[in-house]
Amino acid sequence: MIAPCIVSVGFVLLAITILRGVEVNSAFGLKPVEWTLLGSGAAVILWSFMGDHLVHAVLQGGDPINGGPAYMLKDSGLDAAFSWFYFLLGTALATGALLCTWRRATFRPVAPLSPSPMLKNP
Repeated sequence: MIAPCIVSVGFVLLAITILRGVEVNSAFGLKPVEWTLLGSGAAVILWSFMGDHLVHAVLQGGDPINGGPAYMLKDSGLDAAFSWFYFLLGTALATGALLCTWRRATFRPVAPLSPSPMLKNP
């Protein structure tokens, strides 16, 4: 499945971005908006992996945590089910946080230009 690989690449890119930000500014950190986007994205991505199975188990009266007779996913045909909509939604939220962080991490303030000696008043 490609979805876990996409999540792993996101982790690596975020780590590189944060390290780059710390290199530019030692006090670099994630802002509350970025934390919120990352947390929301992670929660939605986790739901995309686990949601179908949990809902299916609860609707059948099974216990998704401890197992039980009604929680038999191999016989239900849900092994191949994956919620790409929720995965892409969570990935979009996390990518938004990554882009905001990357923008701040790669921004270097431009030093003001010194006046030219030719423009000085005599």
